[in-house]
Parts: sequence; C-alpha cells; structure tokens
Amino acid sequence: MLRYLTAGESHGRGLLAILDGFPAGLKIDEEFINAELQARQAGYGRGGRMKIESDRVEIWSGIRGGVSIGSPLGILIRNNDFKIDELPPVTAPRPGHADLAGAQKYGHRDIRNVLERASARETAARVALGAVTQLLLREFDIRVESWIEGLGGIMIGETSEEERMENLRSSLLNCPDPAAEKMMIELIDRVIRDGDSLGGIFRVEISGVPPGLGSYSQGDTRLDGSLASALMGIPAIKGVEIGPGFEMAHLSGSKVHDEIICTEDGFCRLTNRAGGIEGG
Repeated sequence: MLRYLTAGESHGRGLLAILDGFPAGLKIDEEFINAELQARQAGYGRGGRMKIESDRVEIWSGIRGGVSIGSPLGILIRNNDFKIDELPPVTAPRPGHADLAGAQKYGHRDIRNVLERASARETAARVALGAVTQLLLREFDIRVESWIEGLGGIMIGETSEEERMENLRSSLLNCPDPAAEKMMIELIDRVIRDGDSLGGIFRVEISGVPPGLGSYSQGDTRLDGSLASALMGIPAIKGVEIGPGFEMAHLSGSKVHDEIICTEDGFCRLTNRAGGIEGG
C-alpha cells in the first residue's frame, strides 16, 4: 500500500513530498518526472505563476544509484517565487476557496496563512508523486491517459482512439477534437479579458489494469471510493463520475448495467457502463 504526504506553501521555500511503501529495485527516471511537471505547466490559458516557476525535482531519499531501495522516497521541488515573508496580509476571504473556512477553523486574522497552503501550487508535489507511480505501473503495462472533454459548456465530438491520440500530440489544451479546441481557446481569451474563469470536464482512462484490485467487503477498501477521494482532493474539483456517472440518475437499470455473457474464454461484457469497476 502506497501512502503519500505533501508539505509546503505556495510562496514558501518549496514543496516537499514523501512516498512510503514504494518497492525496491525500480529505476527512477528523474527526467520523466520533470517532463510530467512541465506538462502541468503547459496548456493554453494558464495563470502567470506557471511562467515564474520551472519545476524540477530533487530526490533526497529512497534511491541509490538511481534505483529505489524500499525506504520512503523524499522529493523536493524548490519555488523560484519564494517571498512568503514579504507578502502583505490578506483580510478579505474569496468565495470558492478555503479562505473563510480555514480562517474560522484556526482563528487566523491573516488569511494568507490559509491560502498559502490551500493553493493549486500544492498539486505540483502530487504530479511528481504521480509520475513516480507511473514508472511503477509501466512495469506492469498499466497506462494512464487523460484529456479535456469539455470546457465552459463546449464538449468534444466523438473520435476514434487513433484520431484522439494523433490530435492530442499537437493540442494546446490536450483536447482530442481540433474544432472544439479552437472554440475553447476563443472562449478562454474572452473570459480572460472579462477577468473571469471557466469550469470544465476532463476524462481519465486507465488501461491494462488486472482484475481484483480493490474490494467489495469494506467501504474504505473499494477502488472506486479511493479513486474518487484522490480526485476530490484536488482543489476546484466538485464531482467525479465513473462510467456514465451522473447520467445514470436519468436512466433505468437496464440502460445502466453491463450484461454478463459467457464465452470460450470466460465471462465478459459487451458494454462498459460500469467504467471498469463493479462492487468496489
């Protein structure tokens, strides 16, 4: 079982991450981790902070000679924009952020004590940890892919897997539909001019997963619960779907479940409305 912790403030010295339970004997490719961090900073419409930072990892523990040794991996990402002690206090809470709740919980008069930690900057540490775990998953030929599916009400059209991957290679938004991407970029430009922001939807697909992960016996061991928890821990995410997700609320059971059939190779299904997870 892998466990992780992160620490650090948005404008502090840097971000710290610890990954416990990682196995020994795996080559740790730091350049792959750095490439994932650079991908986090790419994309159209990113904020100004992305231009200031040039994230790279420093692995402080858990490897020897570039190979994991079984002890906790300790990772540091330094902040170029280190100025936390120079920044003015914040007294006006912003809606949609942790400002008011955090200040009330801990009795802070300066809300900066809250927002410096409850910041999207913290996700850089999680991206680094996710890149490390991807190196492990690749040993088992398990692949994780993601792309934007909708932004500000604009949804992508249906594309084949081949078209999707080809389009993603040249995409500014990691969107597999060039026509939708063009409309999204125009919408982003307009919203930036208005000083506003947008919501959107992204999809994650994991392939090559062996059966039997998770459990049906306890709520806290269900794979769908663990995945939803990880996603909901990202700032700004307000909903998680597995399979058709929220659409199921408007459908009958016969339109939701996947019929089980038996073939010479064993049990299989003709549809994947469950999103690959049944019973946890």
